[in-house]
Amino acid sequence: GTRCPGPGALAERLASQGRGLAARDRAGLATALRRFFPGEAARAVDRAERAAAGRLVLFGHLVDAARPGGGTDWQLDAIHGGRFAAWAPSDALPEVPGADIKVAWALGRGEQWVAMACGAIATDDPAQARRLSESYVASLRDFVAQNPAGQGAHWASPMEAALRMVCAGQAHALLAGAPALADGGYAVDLARLAVATGRFVLTRLEDGQVVPNNHLAADWLGLLACAALLPEWPEAARWRELAVAGLVRELLAQTHEEGTSFEGSIPYHRLAVEIFTAGALLARLVRIPLGGAAWRRLGRLYASTRALVGAGGALPQIGDDDSGRVLAFRERDALEGGYLLPLAAAVTGDPALRVRPGALDAEEVLWLCGPAAVERLFRARAGAPPGSASFPAGGFHLLRRGGVEVAISCGRNGQAGVGGHSHNDKLAFELRVGGRLAVCDPGSPSYLRDPELRDRFRATRAHATVCIDGAEQAPIPPARPFALPDAADARCTAFESSRRRERLVGEHRGYARFGVLHRREFLLLDGVLVVADRISGLGRHAVELRFPFPSREARLRPVTAAERQRLERLGDGTAALFALSEAFEVGPADAPLCALVAATPVPLQARLEEASYSPGYAQLVPSRTGVWSGRIACPATLVTVVLPLAGARAGPVHKE
Repeated sequence: GTRCPGPGALAERLASQGRGLAARDRAGLATALRRFFPGEAARAVDRAERAAAGRLVLFGHLVDAARPGGGTDWQLDAIHGGRFAAWAPSDALPEVPGADIKVAWALGRGEQWVAMACGAIATDDPAQARRLSESYVASLRDFVAQNPAGQGAHWASPMEAALRMVCAGQAHALLAGAPALADGGYAVDLARLAVATGRFVLTRLEDGQVVPNNHLAADWLGLLACAALLPEWPEAARWRELAVAGLVRELLAQTHEEGTSFEGSIPYHRLAVEIFTAGALLARLVRIPLGGAAWRRLGRLYASTRALVGAGGALPQIGDDDSGRVLAFRERDALEGGYLLPLAAAVTGDPALRVRPGALDAEEVLWLCGPAAVERLFRARAGAPPGSASFPAGGFHLLRRGGVEVAISCGRNGQAGVGGHSHNDKLAFELRVGGRLAVCDPGSPSYLRDPELRDRFRATRAHATVCIDGAEQAPIPPARPFALPDAADARCTAFESSRRRERLVGEHRGYARFGVLHRREFLLLDGVLVVADRISGLGRHAVELRFPFPSREARLRPVTAAERQRLERLGDGTAALFALSEAFEVGPADAPLCALVAATPVPLQARLEEASYSPGYAQLVPSRTGVWSGRIACPATLVTVVLPLAGARAGPVHKE
């Protein structure tokens, strides 16, 4: 199909540059790494050597996936244990109790191939570069040999197969011209993998859901990667046209006009940014224009991302977080988001999308766009820090003042109400003080491996909101891990960002079946956050004010005299009530971040519960949750005041 007389000729044809999503200037990449990113070359080489030895970081865990006798144990869940059946049809895999297929998929996504290619470029040792290039070739050929199309875990998901070809294309493009790639057997295996993947994805497009989501966008991206890698293949021209049209269609369908992802999840917003950025760059590579509507929407996607990324570079964890990535040039934590802003600046040519100066966080820009793009960013002025922002369609809202950042969930469940990646978290919030997490969303440690754990982490009681009568805001459908019908009907009713204050008011009707409406007001002033919960309705109800903390560094202690004075200065006439409450102090004992104090119409019992926090998929760390609980007569107002104790710094605030 490629009209090459043999494997050697195919290898020579594939050696031409411009076939994958990566910069072309190998010598310039190595020089720029050392100039703009001190220490990054050594880090890339170390990661590449680990990858060549089968030691990979999967979902934050360093694992050994080497197969005895050589190669990779591709079907292994290297975190929980267990191995999927390589011999079984991919659509009828035998169940492996306790194993998580997402871990095996992460192993087969090919991020280690990109790591080995980056290390081969980063090293200044020619012998090491040659060995790492050969390790990449050997690993890709081992995958092809061990994973025939249609068998085992790695052909069970079109999305995973698609993203694997994105990684293969990146690695191949980075190593173009390396002697190892002249291997005719490698060229045949790579071409066969591209053809098999393109056909597999196109015949199994994930467009059959009620509302197609990021899987379908990734499918189109992978099909475009196959076409870009092997443009000589007879089907490639059709793949290119279909894939670009599909990516444009899904960009407009899966993002709101305001620029946020429709998934109801900020971590999935990060995945959407990577998918559609990679798609735009691949479309540019194959010379098919996206069109003005797509570029305008991509610009809004970048602008909303700028508003969502916190001062320390992290994204709020609202909704599901499966740590999904497309760009594997550098290991990134599950909540890292700062690197998206230089990438957005490079793609659009607008350096003001950046917040940090110079080339900070711009490693992906170097690998994707080349040294000249990094040079332009390095010389350009960054934009001002973002202020408060409200995204009603996405259901995400940010209040910022000084060193305090509050991220609030208030809006419709994602995926047009299907709620596949939404949680029962309406009016819940995350709090950062001085860039450090103080009150958290619990995260998403598991999907299908442990459905009970999944439901527990997307339940109302897992989030920083009010729980009434022990009930869920919306019933969690049994045996439907990716559905959460939108019964709460949460909406933002007021948003204000001014010189005096930052303010948001929201409400939800998740407890209407009990005759209760929950309205919550956030008021962020200089040096204090006030959260007022108004529970309207009649009768007496059990109420819990819940505040999950990201670690066990939380204590219950009396309110100090100095804190009483700060509370009295609020001037709202409720200071006497605060004196009845103890405070939850959060952060290290010798440098606490903040104290939480409650004012209630009747005294509520304060306690600390042992809990767990998931900073990324398949990760769990011990934590604590602060709870005020009791029975109240409605209507009632509960007020919580958060007093920053360390880390907050005054700074300018502007509207977004």
